Amino acid sequence: LGLLIYVGGFALTAGLAILPTHMQAALGGWAFGFALGFPAALVGVLGAALCGYAIALRAAGDRALALIREKPKWQAVYDALLGSGFGRALLIVTLIRAAVTPFALTNLIFAATRVHPVAYALGTLIGIAPRTGAAVFLAVGVREFTSQTPQHRWMWLAGIGLTLVAVLVIGHIANRAGAPVTGNRHGAYHSRGPINSAHT
Repeated sequence: LGLLIYVGGFALTAGLAILPTHMQAALGGWAFGFALGFPAALVGVLGAALCGYAIALRAAGDRALALIREKPKWQAVYDALLGSGFGRALLIVTLIRAAVTPFALTNLIFAATRVHPVAYALGTLIGIAPRTGAAVFLAVGVREFTSQTPQHRWMWLAGIGLTLVAVLVIGHIANRAGAPVTGNRHGAYHSRGPINSAHT
């Protein structure tokens, strides 16, 4: 019952942008351990993402699209998501989720761009899994660190340090991998600007 309450509360509070996902993932690790806490946190993240998507989808309209068009980088992502197939949308969602980006804001952007719901859900799970797993592991590590004997604590410290490094590396790779995608679209957006304006 406690696990169900945790998952439901995670989905609701993160989906409504009340609490951040990493804090709730850490809570799951502290309360349930890694074996239960990690999958429960992933289900909570997925529920929060779908909740946020549904809310943003109803709220997003011409006003949201107009705001996106005012931001060249957002426009580039919009073109990339709508102008290509399922696989590319899945890749972009995964890269954006793997990078350190605001959860609620990306929910809004994905909903406004009408990204495919399946690509959105899968990309969210794949992209955010490393950070979620790290948050759960760190919480478990802190809990175990306080209860372990001194000679075992250095092992937990080393594990926590390696986990942080791994998350930072994954985020850096995601940022670098996503830059050519949005950068190319960004350049195309600007290159079309003078041409379109010349015909007006």
